[in-house]
Order: sequence, then C-alpha cells, then structure tokens
Amino acid sequence: MISTITFLTSLGFAVIYPLCFWLSGRDPLKNNFHHFHLGLPCFVGGVVVIFGWLGNLSVVSKWLLTFWIVSLIGVSWSAWKRDSVNVWFVTVTAFIGVLAYHTVVSQWGSAKWTAIFLGVLSGAVLSVAMYAMNLGHWYLNVHGLPLRHLRQAVYAFGALLLSRIFWDGAVLIFGKTLYEGEEIPLYRFLCTTDGFFISLGLFFGLLLPFVTLFFVLETIRLKNTQSATGILYVVLAAVFIGEVSFKYYLVHFGIAL
Repeated sequence: MISTITFLTSLGFAVIYPLCFWLSGRDPLKNNFHHFHLGLPCFVGGVVVIFGWLGNLSVVSKWLLTFWIVSLIGVSWSAWKRDSVNVWFVTVTAFIGVLAYHTVVSQWGSAKWTAIFLGVLSGAVLSVAMYAMNLGHWYLNVHGLPLRHLRQAVYAFGALLLSRIFWDGAVLIFGKTLYEGEEIPLYRFLCTTDGFFISLGLFFGLLLPFVTLFFVLETIRLKNTQSATGILYVVLAAVFIGEVSFKYYLVHFGIAL
C-alpha cells in the first residue's frame, strides 16, 4: 500500500512538474534556472521507472513509462545548454506521461476518467507548490528579479487549490462508495473510522495551504521573498500530507479526491 501510494504520488509529480515552465513562458528566467527544474523531474521519474520495471506493472505500462522518461531526458538534454526550455516540448512529454499514469492507475486504482483527472490535478497542485518554493530560493540567489514570477506561481497554485476544493466538495456531497457491503454517501463515510483520514487530507492538503497563501501574498507585497519562501515550505509539507491521504483512498477505496 505505501509503495503504491509513493509510486503514484511521485509519478504524478514528475509528469506534471515540467509544465510549471508555462508560468514564466512569456519571460523565461535565465542564468540556468531551468537546470534544476528539469533535473528534478528527470531524477524522480527515473527512480519511478526503475521501480516500475521491478514491480508488477503490465508490459504496456512499463514501456509507456520508459518512453515518457526517455522523452523527458531528451528534452532536458536539448535544452541544457540553452537559456530556456521550449514549453511545447515539455508539454508533449507531459502528455505521454499522463497516458502512462492512466495505465498505472487503471491497474492499481480506478480506470474512471475522474481518477485520471484528479491525478493530473493533484500532480499540478504538488508540482506548483514545489515550483513556487524553489522559485523563492531563486530570488535569494539572484537579486533584482521582478516579483511577478513568484506572484504568478502563487496565483496559479491558489487557482489549482480552489479548483480542487470545489471538486472535492462536490464529490463528498454527491459521491458514494461501497463500505461494509453497503453503498453509502461519502459524507457519511467521512464520519466512519475508515474515512477519518479524508478530513486530514482536506485540512492539510487544501484548507491550510489555501489560507496560508494570503500570508505568502502579503509578504511578497512587502518584497520579503525570504519570508515568503519559508511559508511556502510549510505549504509544500501540508500539500504532501494531504496528497498521501488522498492517494490512500484512491488505491484502497477507489475514491478520487
């Protein structure tokens, strides 16, 4: 169970993270900014693919994962000596990764389109949280950068969180799950012993980060990027806790939150 949750969380992150380059696509950050942000998903994705081949995935999943990571490494290699990344190239690799994610989730979790949609959305939430935190560090190393890059990342993260809050709220109100041989509404399942950790995921993964973003934006307005980066550390940790909780219910109960 833990290995499956870790695998899906890491795969979703590695697939979606390169798309964060769209946040500064019109005005790419220079000084080899893209090196770390390409190397990170390549490393995480490479580890995921290795464990995928060692695990019990289907042959189709294994080869799709391999095709995806080779494509990502190829895009990273071609962009390594340039000033920026071609966002369309990383988008194509992300599309391949989503197909690979679909085959894996179909085998381990749920084949419904909602599970795939939530996989992409959750990967985007975790990725943008990580990107914003790393971007805050970049401001500490390179002085004189316009604050709009960090502000855009925070706004994008807030929009993704808000989308997931509305989605999860609708699922909890109208969704149902099979529990102890009976199909019950998810809001009732939330009150059971097995459904307790949904509350944990909602608090740490959605509500706490969303409220905390107001403090981040205020510190950015005061041009205190160091404090904003420190708060984004807390946001990232909270999102990760929520993501693990949500993935548990996807794998164990087939509930896409």
